[in-house]
Amino acid sequence: MMSFRLIRDELMLSSHASPGAIPRHLAALRANLKSLVLPPTRTDRIYPRAVKTKMSKLPRNRPTGSAK
Repeated sequence: MMSFRLIRDELMLSSHASPGAIPRHLAALRANLKSLVLPPTRTDRIYPRAVKTKMSKLPRNRPTGSAK
């Protein structure tokens, strides 16, 4: 939607400008549209996804190594 508004506004401004100013308006439009282009996609993950454990003040009940 933002790109459409930008093009519409620029065309409205250039319709009231002199014919010699139209190339300057088009150059400004191209520069503004370049800022709306999305960056390339990210590369593969360096670290695989992992489930994070929740923080707790209480100790966890883990079995000990020695069985009685």
